[in-house]
Amino acid sequence: MRERNSRAHVIGVVGGRIDPALLYDVAASADEDGQLSFRDALVTEPSATHTHADAVTVTADGAVDPDALLDLLKHPPAGVYRMKGVLAVRERSSPRIFIVNVVGSSIDISRGAPPAASPHCLVAIGLHLDTDGVRRRLADALRPVDGPASATAIRRLRRYVTRQ
Repeated sequence: MRERNSRAHVIGVVGGRIDPALLYDVAASADEDGQLSFRDALVTEPSATHTHADAVTVTADGAVDPDALLDLLKHPPAGVYRMKGVLAVRERSSPRIFIVNVVGSSIDISRGAPPAASPHCLVAIGLHLDTDGVRRRLADALRPVDGPASATAIRRLRRYVTRQ
């Protein structure tokens, strides 16, 4: 796309799902938290040449609790519109690897293979982030846990897993 039109704005989507407000000129009565609008992607400050997103990366040293992870994904820190990563999640007796993708309110989790040379981590991307606050929220959710997760936590996680 960039080769054909260097001025084109590219917006990533998951599973072909896109907010219709990105395609149509719809006046919103209130801004929705967690979703970067097309207008926000295009609008720049007068002195800036382009919109700059902040990114915060936190690594995980072990398997994380599925409840803590899902709470973070469903209720991201203020300003975060995208999260992605590869994590070990504590299920029954052993951890399983999951690939996590969040765009706005869309959560996609799939089973994955362990990364070859990189640690498990989660990246949060957004505009005007309190990076220290975002880092704390991510670190709290990615705190390693010992022992198996509850059956309720496992069922809750599996509702979001798109590929087994």
